Amino acid sequence: MPRIKVVIRGREKPWNRTINTRAAVVKDIIVEIGINPLDVLVKLNKKFVPDTQKARPGDTLELIEITSRG
Repeated sequence: MPRIKVVIRGREKPWNRTINTRAAVVKDIIVEIGINPLDVLVKLNKKFVPDTQKARPGDTLELIEITSRG
């Protein structure tokens, strides 16, 4: 099973873990860890990418939570 490093920014406590995943598409990885893909911006290996991008073993996935204030 591929190992992907996942970092989530914007939470009260930052999340930084390496996970084992069967998913190859970023959107599926996001859903697998329990986050709505519409609530985050996605960076893969320090570059902004669409959530349809494929991740490979050893990649770093950074999720930046979107917050709105009105």
